[in-house]
Amino acid sequence: MNDQIAKMIFQAQELEREAKENMVESMKERKLAKIELKRGNRAAAQLHAQNCIRYEKSSKDMLLNVSSLKSMISDLIQSQNTEKMAENMNQTTKEMSKAAAQTNIQKVSENRNQYDQNRTRMQTAHQLLTNEEGQEDLNAMADGVIDLLDVENIEDANAAINDIPIGMGVPQYGNQQVQAQPAKLKRIAVKM
Repeated sequence: MNDQIAKMIFQAQELEREAKENMVESMKERKLAKIELKRGNRAAAQLHAQNCIRYEKSSKDMLLNVSSLKSMISDLIQSQNTEKMAENMNQTTKEMSKAAAQTNIQKVSENRNQYDQNRTRMQTAHQLLTNEEGQEDLNAMADGVIDLLDVENIEDANAAINDIPIGMGVPQYGNQQVQAQPAKLKRIAVKM
């Protein structure tokens, strides 16, 4: 915050303090006018009433000035922030231009091509080492394990059916009862 803004903030605070003092004086003058009116001294009451109005008007004018000062202060602070942001943007742009000028696009392109070639070589070596047929054997073995797990699930279901007390119905899936599938069992046995 620069000195000008600090001075303006101080002036706004001083004006606000004076406006409050004027409001207090206005209330005092109003009370005095009321007292003089009770005494029957109309001329003195009118004088105090005029002073009350002057203090109120002065207080309102000061508060309007405080409001405009605060508005100007916020505008100045915003302009300072905008100026700082513009300076930062200019500095960033200069740094980016400097970095772009130092970058050798040809060298970056060569590095990228070399990376792609090395990656292709690694993929080829990986394929030779892992042997694609070995992957197929692994898939067949995984299918065999899954089929064995299916058989175990069917056996567990049949055991659960045997545990059902007489007189209760057998759980049905669709319209068929749960039972082992002999054709599938034979196929699994052949694979092993």
